[in-house]
Amino acid sequence: MSNPASKIESIPPSLLHGRYKTLALPINTRWEKVYIAEDLYRGGFPKRLIQEIQLISNDGEFLQAVKHLFNREVQILKTLGETERIPQLIDYLEIDRKFYLVQDFIAGETITKELYRERPWSQERVIAMLEEVLRIIELVHSHGIIHGNIQPDKIIRSEADGKLVLTGLSVLNQMRTEIIAFQGQIRSKAGIGKLGYISVEQMRGILRPGSDIYALGAIAIQALTGFNPLQLQENPETGELLWQHLAKVTEDFARIIEGMVRYHFRDRYHSATDILADLKSLREPRTTQAKKQDKPLHTIPLNPPTNSSKPKNHAIGKAAATIATSFALGAGGYFLLSAHYNPSEKGLSTLAQANQKYQEGNLPEAVKIAQSIEPDNPAYQEAQTAINEWTEDWQKAQIQFQAIQTAFNENQWSEVLNLAPLIPHIAFWQEKITPITNQAQANLDKEAYKILNQAYSSAITKDFTTALSHLKQIPTQTKIYPKVQTKIAEYTQKETIKAQYLLQEAYTRAAKSDFTGALEYLKQIPQDTLTYNKAQEKIAEYTQKSRILAQRLSQRVSKKVNASDLTTAMPTASKTIADLSEIPENISASQSIIAPGSYLQEIDTCSKILA
Repeated sequence: MSNPASKIESIPPSLLHGRYKTLALPINTRWEKVYIAEDLYRGGFPKRLIQEIQLISNDGEFLQAVKHLFNREVQILKTLGETERIPQLIDYLEIDRKFYLVQDFIAGETITKELYRERPWSQERVIAMLEEVLRIIELVHSHGIIHGNIQPDKIIRSEADGKLVLTGLSVLNQMRTEIIAFQGQIRSKAGIGKLGYISVEQMRGILRPGSDIYALGAIAIQALTGFNPLQLQENPETGELLWQHLAKVTEDFARIIEGMVRYHFRDRYHSATDILADLKSLREPRTTQAKKQDKPLHTIPLNPPTNSSKPKNHAIGKAAATIATSFALGAGGYFLLSAHYNPSEKGLSTLAQANQKYQEGNLPEAVKIAQSIEPDNPAYQEAQTAINEWTEDWQKAQIQFQAIQTAFNENQWSEVLNLAPLIPHIAFWQEKITPITNQAQANLDKEAYKILNQAYSSAITKDFTTALSHLKQIPTQTKIYPKVQTKIAEYTQKETIKAQYLLQEAYTRAAKSDFTGALEYLKQIPQDTLTYNKAQEKIAEYTQKSRILAQRLSQRVSKKVNASDLTTAMPTASKTIADLSEIPENISASQSIIAPGSYLQEIDTCSKILA
C-alpha cells in the first residue's frame, strides 16, 4: 500500500530568502502549494501561511493577465486583512515567475470538527454561526471580492477568543475563475471547493456573490441535519435540496435557509445584508394576525422560482456533478469539468450511480460501474479520474481509520480527535468514525474536568505553580478549554504576585542577617516567573554571605574556648553549627568580603512593585 506522504516533495529548508522556516510538508495542488512556516524576522517567530501560486501556462500574455489580477486582488486583500476576522496579509511578491502570498496563521479548530463531533446543531447555534460568518462575507462582498471557496474547513474558531475567522480568502479563488475564462480552451480542474458546498453556476466556472451565500447555506443545512449536502436527496423537478424533514427548525428560519440555497442564483438572497436583516427579524415579536397569514413553507419561496430554477439540458445538475470526484475530498481532491457536458447523458448518470455506491462504502461496485463507461463517452476521462481518486482516498481512509482505532484503544482521546478530520470525507467512513470520536470527546472532557478540579485544589492552597501545571495539561479540544485559558491568565498573575512577595520577604530576612531564612523564601520562587533569575542571583549571594557569617561565628567560638569562657562558648557554637548546616560545601568564603549587610541590594516594598 502506497504512503500518501511519499508523493509530496521534500520540504525546502527556508522560503523567500530565508525569512520563513517551513514547519510541515506543503499541500500541493495544480494551482498552488501551501506551506505553514515560522516568520524568523518577527519576535516570537509567529506562524504564517504561505501560498505559492503556480502558473498553468508559460504563455506571455497569460503571465501578464496573472500579474494584473494578482496585483489588483492583493490590494483588496490588504484592506480586508485589517479586520481581525480575516487573516492579515503580511507580504506578497513575485520570484522567478512564481507569486507568493504570506498571511497570518490562525490557531484554532475548524468547524468541520464541530460538525462531526456535535450533530445536529440547534437552530439557535446555527443562527449564531450564520450571523458571525455573514458579517464577514458582507465585508468581503462590499469590496467587490467573492470568496469562492467557503466550506467548513475554511471557518476556524479562533483559539485566542473563540470567535469565528473566515480563512482561505485568496486572490487565487478570484484569479482561478478569470484565468479559466481567459484560457477558455483549457480543460481545467475546478479546485474551488468541495462539491457539497458548490453552487451550479460555480461548477460552470462562474463566481457570483450568491455562490458564497449558497456555500454558507449548505453548511447551515449540514449543521441542522448532521448530513453533508451530498448525502441529501434532491427534488427531481427543481434540483432543490430536500432537508427540512431531517431538521428541527421553525418555518421562518427554514425559509431563510431555503433562500440561501436555491438552485438558481437569481432565486437566492442577493446579499449577506438581506439575510442578516431577516435573521434579526426572527427575534422580533410577531402579531397574531401575521401568524394567521403564514402558509406552509414549501408554498412560500423567498423569491418565486424562475423557470431557470429547473435544471436545463445545458446545465450541470448537483447529482451529475458528484461524478467528478469522491464526496468532499481532502486537501488534494479536484474534478474535471467541461462546459459541453449534458447531465442527461448516460455516462454522467452512470458515474453518478457509481459515486453513490462509493459513498455507501462499496468501492469495488463503484469502480465496476464507472469502468462500464465506454472510452468514446464524454464522461470516460472523468470516470478514470474518479476511479483513481476513489482508490487513493479509500486507502487513506483505511489507514486513518486504523490509526484512529489504535489511538482510541490506547486511550489517546486527543489523538483521536486530531486524526478524525484528516480522514477523507466519505460518507461510509464518516459514519464509522462518528461514534468513536463522540466517545473520545466524552472521555477527554471527563478527564479534563478531573484535571481542572486538581488545579482548583492547588490554587486554594496558593500553590499556583502546580495549578498552572495541571491546567496546561488540558487539551484544546475540550469543552472547558476557553475557561482553562481564563484560569491560566488568572493563576499566572497570582503566581507573579506571590513570587514578588517571596523575594521581598527574602530581602527583609537578609537585612537582619538571617540569610538562612532568606534562602528558604528564595527557593520557593517558581522557575517560570520573571522574579526567578533575580532569586538565583540572591541565592548565590546570600549563600556566600551565610558562609562568611558562619566562619565569623566559628572564630568567635574559638576565641571563647581559648579564653575558657565555656558559658558563652556553647550557645555560640550551637548557632554556628545550625548555620553551617545550610551552607553548600562547594562555596568558599572570601575573606575580603566585609559585613554581610553591605552587599544587600535594596528594593521597594511589595506594594510598590505591584503598583
